[in-house]
Amino acid sequence: MNFEKLFGKTCEKLGYNPEQYNVWLTFLDPDKMQELNARTRGINSPTDVLSYPLEMKVKSNKIELGDIIICKKIAGKRKMPIDFLYIHGLLHLFGYDHPTSADEEKMNILAEEILYE
Repeated sequence: MNFEKLFGKTCEKLGYNPEQYNVWLTFLDPDKMQELNARTRGINSPTDVLSYPLEMKVKSNKIELGDIIICKKIAGKRKMPIDFLYIHGLLHLFGYDHPTSADEEKMNILAEEILYE
């Protein structure tokens, strides 16, 4: 997995210059992921990926998009590729969401296009 390459592909697919943005990636174990999910979303169970947008400029003049947190163990149980989850998280940071199953399907198709192009 080359997250820098995936970041560049995602930015370019969405029409953004990857040199202007930065994102943070963290991996947590299921217990920490459950704790974070409960504290921030009120859902007391672990999940495979969480995204927290930030959108602020720092000294480097890059826009800090926010954080992507992935739980490899939960991803493995759900048979979700880590690179797919990373792209999914990035899409959230760029403003995509999936309040309906149709929206989720569109977002998944876009993530797959980025991953497999």
